[in-house]
Amino acid sequence: GGGGGGGGGGGGGGGGGGTGTTPGSATGTGTTPGSATGTGTTPGPTLSTAITIPRVSSPSTPTRKKTVGLVLKFNKKFDDKLNDQNSPQFKELAAKIKNPLSNAFRKQFPNSFQSVEVKSFSNGSTNAVIDSIFATNISSTELPQATEILLTITSNIVNNTLGDNLRIIPENVQVEGFTIYNISSVNVSIIFDLINYPYSVNLDNLTSPSAQNLIKEANDELEQLIGVDIKVLSVTTNSIGNNTDGMVHLDNTAVLNITTLPNKKKILNAIVQGIGNSMLLGSSNLEVPANSVIVGGLSSGIKAVPIFFKLVDETFNNELKKKKSIHFKTLSGKVLSGLTFALKNTNPMRVVLQRFRNGSVQCESLAWYSEKAPHTQDIISALEKNINKQTFILGNSSLTVNWTSFDIEGSRLPVKSLPFDFRITNYDYNPNNDTQTRDLNDKISKGVKSIFQKKFKSFLGVSNLQLKKGSIVTKALCRFL
Repeated sequence: GGGGGGGGGGGGGGGGGGTGTTPGSATGTGTTPGSATGTGTTPGPTLSTAITIPRVSSPSTPTRKKTVGLVLKFNKKFDDKLNDQNSPQFKELAAKIKNPLSNAFRKQFPNSFQSVEVKSFSNGSTNAVIDSIFATNISSTELPQATEILLTITSNIVNNTLGDNLRIIPENVQVEGFTIYNISSVNVSIIFDLINYPYSVNLDNLTSPSAQNLIKEANDELEQLIGVDIKVLSVTTNSIGNNTDGMVHLDNTAVLNITTLPNKKKILNAIVQGIGNSMLLGSSNLEVPANSVIVGGLSSGIKAVPIFFKLVDETFNNELKKKKSIHFKTLSGKVLSGLTFALKNTNPMRVVLQRFRNGSVQCESLAWYSEKAPHTQDIISALEKNINKQTFILGNSSLTVNWTSFDIEGSRLPVKSLPFDFRITNYDYNPNNDTQTRDLNDKISKGVKSIFQKKFKSFLGVSNLQLKKGSIVTKALCRFL
């Protein structure tokens, strides 16, 4: 059959059609009637030119992906065939887990949920290691946090059952390092070391008085530091040991309210920020290196660069051994201010003081950097630039430092050493007399120093003195900037 086409005139026209050889007709709706006839063998009018609409490319937004690791423990006897991902047993159990989780996540996170992948099973009843994959090109805030994922899982556990009659053990659900303790709380591990805390085997026994005192002091501080923004139900210590460096090592568990659960990084930052400039944990007397703190498997990523140097015009006393004394706080404040200023070009996260030692006043400090720490040479260059070469004042402080005493991971500030040889003719020297040798060394050093300091402000001192009998031949190195 064929059809006819119709045209319109004036305001418009209509079209009509017929079948077979029957003509078609049309009446226009405008002011001029339109008519058209057609037969099965006569085609209607066609467009002679194709219209092309150009594609308009919109700017692409980068897709952000997030893979969230889960561990679920099921009250099911483990079958060795679950070790083989291609086995029917693996595929069947994986599907039983995958389907209810996918449905729950798709309903809760419709804009970002992509898939659930069962990675492996392991013994211990039956443990399932799972990756939940989320993605968004809208905003990173669309990606779910651990709290939301935990709540989604727990809300889909009914009578300890997930999906198709899979009996689940709720207190063994793990999300990104958090473990559900019960339906209203989660566990997270917190591990750190202590500096200058004497280790003894008594600490291995958690019920001993020494262990109990340490546990109380550490856990009270952790609760205070974490509990500013997070509901902490309790902190317990699982074990006390010593690490390879001989430091006391604490393994703790914090029980947190699930509705206020932050990400691990927030807990980690709260603890690191709670380690003061003198490296004390909160208000306690416990010294904690920030780079030893691990929360739920997440480390701080801090690199601590040791910087050792001496102060020239300060006198050491026992008050400087006490980190809470006024003298320690006053002097450490000046040191940290000057050192932080001197290191500003290297962008340290923070500069902390470990301790003062005797010998003029020796300073043991640490510069904390993120994982992208500067090279030692960059730190040396920053110090060289920000220590006054006329007065040897450290940064913006009023403290005079010994230039040659600086030690940064075994490297020193640059000096020029010039050999200086001479003879002494009016001194009866006996090389076997140690007292006389020390006395002569001291006199020579002071004499050479008095000569060069008047003339050269860059003079630093004398080293490598060698004395030989016979008009006393003296070999020395004079150090200059």
